[in-house]
Parts: sequence; C-alpha cells; structure tokens
Amino acid sequence: MPIPGSADDGTMTADLAQFDLTHEMDEFEHHRPWPSGIHSKTFFKKSDFRLVPICMEPGATIKEHHADGTSSVQVLKRAIRYRTQGAGI
Repeated sequence: MPIPGSADDGTMTADLAQFDLTHEMDEFEHHRPWPSGIHSKTFFKKSDFRLVPICMEPGATIKEHHADGTSSVQVLKRAIRYRTQGAGI
C-alpha cells in the first residue's frame, strides 16, 4: 500500500511532506539490532530528490555506491566519516 500522497512506485505526488524526526528516530531504535548495523527508510522520493534517514551502529559502513544527483548529509548524533568522489570530511 503506497504512502498517502505517493504513487505505487513510492514517488511522491504531493509537493509538501512533514516528518517528526524525533518520533522517527525512536521508531528506528525499536528495530534494533539492525542486521547489517544500518537501518534506513525512504521518507520522500521525487525523480530528482530523495530524503533517506539512515541510522548506523558505531563502526558500520555503507559500501561504495552511486547516487544520482546532489548529496546532502546532516549528522544528528555523534560523528561520521564521509567520502565522496575522492574527497572526505
């Protein structure tokens, strides 16, 4: 069943979406332990934009992969190492 305001493939048809990040982070915690040390959920998807919060256990890594478009990273707790196209933060 699609999310209200979205098509069957998950693409949002609505132009506005609201999320309670505190609630969502609590929900992520309820899924622990995460089998791969990572838990994610697509909140918003358009052809040129996706909002995908990711929770990671200390020491977990996301394998190198390709993502079309611009990437934006906001760290809400602790710290991460982030590397893109050879540049790291």
